[in-house]
Amino acid sequence: MRFFAASAISVLLLTPGGVYADCVSEFTKANKAKVDAGPYRLIMRNQVTNELDGKKYVEKPTIQTYEFAPPDAVHLNDKSPLGDTEAIYIGKRGWTKEKGTWKSIPAAEVQKLIGSGLYGTYFNAPKRNSLVCHGESVNSGLKVRSYSYDIPIEDIIPRELAITTYFSAETGLPLAAVVETMILKTFHRTEMAVEFDRAIKIEHPK
Repeated sequence: MRFFAASAISVLLLTPGGVYADCVSEFTKANKAKVDAGPYRLIMRNQVTNELDGKKYVEKPTIQTYEFAPPDAVHLNDKSPLGDTEAIYIGKRGWTKEKGTWKSIPAAEVQKLIGSGLYGTYFNAPKRNSLVCHGESVNSGLKVRSYSYDIPIEDIIPRELAITTYFSAETGLPLAAVVETMILKTFHRTEMAVEFDRAIKIEHPK
């Protein structure tokens, strides 16, 4: 399924879409995490392209892996040139690993993350704008339903994240997503692939 996200997803970006009355309810239902479907892994391939003096420079991709065990357990494992980050959230508690030692995350910080959508959905969509339901299409032999929307980011440089998500038209479960944004002359693209795996176990760190 990772091939779907990394190689074939551009085909879906060309699929014509439309807005209709039940678009919001359709996406909300699709994006709601299904406990019966079991735990899943979200693999994110991050690509940064910088433009300098009219030339584009592509940085080496980085990989992030998040594991989810609905309804309320998440394991984050982020390896990047800036340093590795690992954290576990279970219910209203959270822990982060610092120099090989697990430490508790303040309850207020965990609550803030819960409020911003840590649990409950496959793809985070807070303050969503311009939702479009693209309907059903076929990609790599798979019947899929795709949705696109924007998320405004209020930061040092305000911007929008352009997000397109893909779900199986047969099972209703998520397959992949693409997130893109531009910060000055730096283009960020993240390709996500979803892998369901009932072997995933998220437990309190020891």
